[in-house]
Amino acid sequence: MANNPDPVTLMIANAIKPGKLDEYRIWVRGISDAARQFDGYEGTQFIKPPTEDDHTVHAMIRFRDHVSLSAWEESGIRQQWLDKLPELVESRQAEKIEGIEFWFEPPDTPFAEQQQKPPKYRMALVTLLAIYPQILFIPPLVSMLLPADVPRFLAILVSCLCTVLLMTWAVMPAMTKIFSFWLFRK
Repeated sequence: MANNPDPVTLMIANAIKPGKLDEYRIWVRGISDAARQFDGYEGTQFIKPPTEDDHTVHAMIRFRDHVSLSAWEESGIRQQWLDKLPELVESRQAEKIEGIEFWFEPPDTPFAEQQQKPPKYRMALVTLLAIYPQILFIPPLVSMLLPADVPRFLAILVSCLCTVLLMTWAVMPAMTKIFSFWLFRK
């Protein structure tokens, strides 16, 4: 597993103690700066900020591969930051998600409550169904919208950008919802 070249995402949910949100934000900046120094770190994204009713912060930390994530997880600097966390949070949940599994979250289910991931062959088939129409229609559309003298590599880049953005924020959430009866069937 350590040689797995797939990207890996660490999903984290921290329930912040009342009155500790400002200190937690400082802690997040510090641990993020520390993680940034590690080879393979690809960024942190906050999915759901805390609200008055729900003090849980959901975040995704991405690494290039398992080797990079392991180097971070086993580091002394990470442990120093985690040692400060009990003063700030009531509870913490974490889960590793490989490759494109983050596209396949059961609808209306927080990641911490998920018990199963879809089999890879099902994820591959739904991804194929989602991406095939985009490959057919987006490049011609982009070619019509861009000036004729735009270099081919740039037109392909714009097409890829459109496809990735659509896949991540529109198409895959919809496909996951539509095919959830099959994706998450035991």
